[in-house]
Amino acid sequence: MAENNPYLKAQSGLQVILSALSIYRDHMALLVMTAAGPHLGSMLVEYLISFLGEPAGGVMVLGVMINSVLNALALAALTVAITHSLFGREPMLGTILASTMNSGLLQVILAYIFSVMVISAGLMVFLVPGILIGAVLSVVIPVVVVERLKFIPAVQRSVEMIRQGGGMLLGVPVFLFYLLVSGIVPFLVLLMQVEPGEAMAPLTPLLVAAVGSATLPLGFSANVALYLSLRAREGGTEQQILSDLGITAGKQNPA
Repeated sequence: MAENNPYLKAQSGLQVILSALSIYRDHMALLVMTAAGPHLGSMLVEYLISFLGEPAGGVMVLGVMINSVLNALALAALTVAITHSLFGREPMLGTILASTMNSGLLQVILAYIFSVMVISAGLMVFLVPGILIGAVLSVVIPVVVVERLKFIPAVQRSVEMIRQGGGMLLGVPVFLFYLLVSGIVPFLVLLMQVEPGEAMAPLTPLLVAAVGSATLPLGFSANVALYLSLRAREGGTEQQILSDLGITAGKQNPA
């Protein structure tokens, strides 16, 4: 039942972030390894583009598309790893991969690309709209993965969950935490490695992949913790979450 799991309860924005820190602390090794695969894939894409020298625009677009798919895969896999660890038992990497592939991966990719596009547009037009859009879309990936919704219904449900569960007071802090930890920190590391007017150092993609593998799970843990808090606000129970995840009672974490 809901009260048996410390993460399935209504929380404030600050409490959600503190929960993310606890999740990362307790499951860091698994989460970093889960994120490492897609990040290593992105690293190989960067090395390939660098090897081509000055690739054509089509190659650059293909690289962006591949990275988008890998990022979506990483977020879906992290959702599986976190929820299964909190409501079942820490899964093996093979189990995470299998569950991710069965979680409607195409819908995850569409939801991720849509989210990135509208959030980026909002941030470029003016900072505040991008933050607000990011806030209401904070739980769209967990919705797709856990509840197996299609892309558009998942977007609608994410917006509705934020609106009914506490509004921007919940969504904005979580989005800013995710943006800072998973976006700004790796970007700053990249900036420190690349001198203006000079080519990227050979080990820079590897360093960026390593940093991203460590920071993405921490930032995204807040999104999953927010999703669980919103489920609790709706009256969701642990048994409902277990059913959504396909976890049987025998595989549940001991109380």
